[in-house]
Amino acid sequence: MVDARIGRLLIASLHQGILEAAPTRIEFYEHWLSPTGLREGRMAVAALGAALSFLRGEGSATYQRLMTRAGIAAAEWTYLSVSPLRRGIASRMPTAWRARAAMRVARTLVYETFHDTQLKTGRWRRKGGVRLKDSVFCATRGTSPDPLCTYYAAAVQRLFLLYRVDADVVVDSCKAAGGKDCVLTVRVNGTRAYDVEVEAA
Repeated sequence: MVDARIGRLLIASLHQGILEAAPTRIEFYEHWLSPTGLREGRMAVAALGAALSFLRGEGSATYQRLMTRAGIAAAEWTYLSVSPLRRGIASRMPTAWRARAAMRVARTLVYETFHDTQLKTGRWRRKGGVRLKDSVFCATRGTSPDPLCTYYAAAVQRLFLLYRVDADVVVDSCKAAGGKDCVLTVRVNGTRAYDVEVEAA
């Protein structure tokens, strides 16, 4: 069964992450991340679950490195999908406006990763957060010793960097690791941080 909720961005970025972080394993994972799936931008939910399960089995260090690279790739591709005009206008704006622009692109990234997920923005304050409910990466049967929402943390961090905003993004809580939800803390240095929530539709 093919589920169109899983976007091409997720498939392609996972493929890229494996190529960069575990290149000797790419042939194994192409059983699930097939060229056909990459072209069509669709993937079976069961196939994605199997691939993510095996990726977690590669060990914490490899998983974190791979998901970081995948998140960065997703952020860069999503940023480049924004028109040059819009990127140029944003680059001339004050820091607060550039941070808002980064979060608008993050909303697109979240949707293109898994269509059932939406990002909700909140108010500005010094310490903001990104709340992920039902993250596709953290739907595990058991409890993980480490956070599994690295993909989103790396993607958000990269988007802020691409918009020339000095921000720190860290995983505060992960549902797979025993937290109620997955929560990322976003602190924009030198200005107030953006408070956002990401949750299932």
